[in-house]
Amino acid sequence: MRKPKLLPAIMIASVLSTGAIVHSQAPAVAAPAPVDSLLLSLIQAVGSTDEDEEPELSLGALDFLSSVYEEADYYTTGLCDESLRPKKPNTKVYVDGLPDEIIREFRRPVGGRITSPFGLREGGNRMHKGVDLALNRGDSICAALSGTVARVGYERGGYGHFIIIDHPLGVQSRYAHLQQSLIKPGDRIIPGMVIAIGGSSGNSTGPHLHFEIRCCGTPMDPTPLLARGRKNQ
Repeated sequence: MRKPKLLPAIMIASVLSTGAIVHSQAPAVAAPAPVDSLLLSLIQAVGSTDEDEEPELSLGALDFLSSVYEEADYYTTGLCDESLRPKKPNTKVYVDGLPDEIIREFRRPVGGRITSPFGLREGGNRMHKGVDLALNRGDSICAALSGTVARVGYERGGYGHFIIIDHPLGVQSRYAHLQQSLIKPGDRIIPGMVIAIGGSSGNSTGPHLHFEIRCCGTPMDPTPLLARGRKNQ
């Protein structure tokens, strides 16, 4: 996977926020560009991934691109009047790419340690899109965040018994290799609610929980959340 080229986007954000003349490898903007084409250019400036991979853009990145577009529109119209500058009241705070309200309510799904981390597996040819957490067969698994159950299902060669929960602001949590699900699609969930019994179903070598956090469809490392999250009693 190619790493995003962040420097050009950071340079753009810096000069736009200060009102300085833009000096970059890109040609000067002669006229305001339509929203879609300008956002596309900004996304390309940040970097792209291979066609068969999911774009690595978190909610924080999308919020950043939106704010850069507003600033770009402000400066390229030729009407650089402070009264016309885009207003940004109640700007959301992002921690590790996630909105702060998600951070505040997060609960650990189980109390066990991480036995397999997020990221590329040994050899670098397969991505582990979540973390594995130790548990004993029959342990309770709790919801990490409030939301609505999107899917409950079974994959013979993958997740085994699994649960997917949709949360506010495009965030999603996934729980896999369960022994039994205790909820159904459409159920409303609160943090700390018992949703499953731990086991070793699917492609699993022993009892554990595979836990994922996704933001706008992009897998994110849940390790910082787990370090901050409260344990269930």
